[in-house]
Parts: sequence; structure tokens; C-alpha cells
Amino acid sequence: MKNILIIESEFSGHYLTGYIKYVLRALKDKKKINIILLISDLSLSKGKRALKILKDEKVNFKIKTFRYIYLKNFSKISLIKYQFKFYFKIKREFKKLNKIYKFDHIFLNSIQRFDKALSILGSPFGNTKFSGVILGIKFHLQKYKFQYTETSSIISKYLFSKLLNIKYLKFLITNDILLKNYFSKNDKNIKSKLVFLHDPKEFNYKLSKKKARNLLGLSSKSFIILVYGSIIDSKGIIQLLNIFTRKINFSIQIIIAGEQFDQIKYYLKKKFVKSLIKNNQVKIISGWQNEYKEAKLFYSADIIWIGYENYPFPSGVFYQSIAARRPAIISKNGFIFYLNKIYKVGHLVNIYNPNDIIRKIYEIKYNKKNIKLGKAIKYFHQISKPDKWVDNFKKHIFNK
Repeated sequence: MKNILIIESEFSGHYLTGYIKYVLRALKDKKKINIILLISDLSLSKGKRALKILKDEKVNFKIKTFRYIYLKNFSKISLIKYQFKFYFKIKREFKKLNKIYKFDHIFLNSIQRFDKALSILGSPFGNTKFSGVILGIKFHLQKYKFQYTETSSIISKYLFSKLLNIKYLKFLITNDILLKNYFSKNDKNIKSKLVFLHDPKEFNYKLSKKKARNLLGLSSKSFIILVYGSIIDSKGIIQLLNIFTRKINFSIQIIIAGEQFDQIKYYLKKKFVKSLIKNNQVKIISGWQNEYKEAKLFYSADIIWIGYENYPFPSGVFYQSIAARRPAIISKNGFIFYLNKIYKVGHLVNIYNPNDIIRKIYEIKYNKKNIKLGKAIKYFHQISKPDKWVDNFKKHIFNK
């Protein structure tokens, strides 16, 4: 029997299910695989709905926990200290579990939480092979002329190359094709270990717009724009809500659904936003949503807002808009803009110009039969289906 350890670096909610769900699906067809899921005690207590989603995959796995490491703030020093604390904690937990299970492979769901420590100290798993997902890498952004205020350094590139050269690392999955393209074709070791896969997104519940709105108690007459996910500063919410400072000739409702970060929490309490909520122009749904609520939100929407500011990375919400076959409004910067230039599945706007946003909304509302856009979304949906991710993961973990 093969024993596989899956480690989640202290996240919960959609982070916990985002990739692990598909890893379990990839392992489902293989006989005699024993799966251990190692998560923090906080993830276990706060991620009950997420764990239910994992159990719905009908794959047997055991849950083991470790004590959560609290991160006081997001300063560079705190983050570096956290990385090394987490590294040594995982090393200890692995040693204890490995005495029992003798693992054949380890999968790390979010390596970016301790990638610098891994690069400097090497594998904490001895000669056991491991792989994982890494997101949010920055050092290559300048080459592609992305506008970002925290572009990284030569040190980051060096450490990332060192990480990929760890002997027992089989592969790293990235959702950023530009990161894979960044490395020279001559560096075969890095090229072979870095695997690009589109984010796997799907909706297990299919609903008509009418039914989704009825279930959520939303008006059938409003034009609904959905802002979804982690409600961070870079979501462009301030820019989107500025459209209500202009004249609009029909009813628009903006739904902001997800876990709110501090600065956005403060903004949403302002008098201007409160008046929009009172007038039913804005609806706030706080916290992480389960799969059914998520599906209701996406299928009730006319547009998905991806007008991010100072955010050069891939977006899971972008892939969800494709899975729900909903058009997206996209800002003119970053990786999402790059993808849209290739696949033409969204509508570009200047997020700093409320009139431009309104014009685009009018265009989408009154040109519903955009056949060209519909075909583009259908094509992109086909190439980014979750089964593509699952099949590629299987190939790399079992055949490489």
C-alpha cells in the first residue's frame, strides 16, 4: 500500500479545498493508497464546511493536526520568522507520522507559505519525494512589464531556482504560465520540474439565473455585478462603487461576497456605502461561502467583477466566471489582462474611470447575444476544466 501525506499550510475555506479536492480526485482511481491530511488545529475548527467538501469526493483519508502558528503582522521580519517556525514544525510532524506510515510521497498545498525556508534549508522530509502548488511568485514580473509596486529581486529568483533544484522535489504546479516561460530553455531541470496548469474551478450545482435569484431573494429586474472571494484592497471595490456617483438609467445591484480584510471592512462602514446598502444598490455577504451558496451567487450574476488594482497574479474568481459561463469585467493590468489578450473572454475597462465602467455595463446589458464572446468562453472552459488538472497531476505524480 502506498502512503501519501498532504500538508496544508494553515489555510482554511476555499484555500483548503481549492487544490486538495482535485488531488484526492486524482488519487481516487488508484487502489491501495492511504492518504493522511495534515492541517492546523485552527483549520480543523474553522474549516468544517471545507472538510465536508473534501469528504464529498468519496476518498478515504485520515486527518492529523498540528498547533497553529500565529502570525502577528505581515511585516517582512514577521513573515521570515513564520517561514522558519513553520518549516521546523512540519519537519517534526513529518518525523512523527513517518515512523507510522513510511510515506511514499508528500504533497504541499501552498508551498509559498514557507518556500524561502525550503530553499535555504532543503527538504524537511529526508529522501521522501515531494511536490506541491506554489502561487504568487513575483520576481519575474518586471520582465513582462507588469505594473506592481513590490516587484522582487535577484535574491528571490536565486532562492526559487534553489528550491527547484532540491533533489527529492518531483514537481511544482504553478497557475502562472509566464513563470514557466521565464526560465531559460537550457535549464532543463527547472523546466521539467515546473508544471503550468490552469486553475481547476467548477460548480457542482447548476442553476438558472431565475432560480438562483429566487433562492437568494434577489430582484429579477436588477443588473447584478458580483465581487467574490477574498475581499482585499486590490479588488477594485472603491473604483467599482464610484459608478454610483454617476447617472445610471437602470437598476444595478453590486453583491460583495467573501472574507473581508481590515481596510475594506473600514471602507464598507463609510456613510456613502451605507447609503448604497440602504438603497439596495449594494449587498454585503460576509465570510467564506459553501459550494452551494457560491453557485447561487455566480449563477445569479450578470457580470463578474475582476477589476483588480495593483494585482498582477492569476485569479481563481476569473476561472470561476468561466466555469459559470459569465462575462467578466477586467482591468487593464496583470496576469488576468494577459490571459484575456490571448483568449478574449472578458471586457476590459479603465477601473479609474466610472464612465468607462458604466459604458461597458451598458454594452454587456444590451448586447446579450455576443456570439464571439460566448464561443471564446466555451473554448477556454474546455481547456481549463478540472479533469485536465486531475489528469496532469496523475501523470506527474505516478509516471515521473
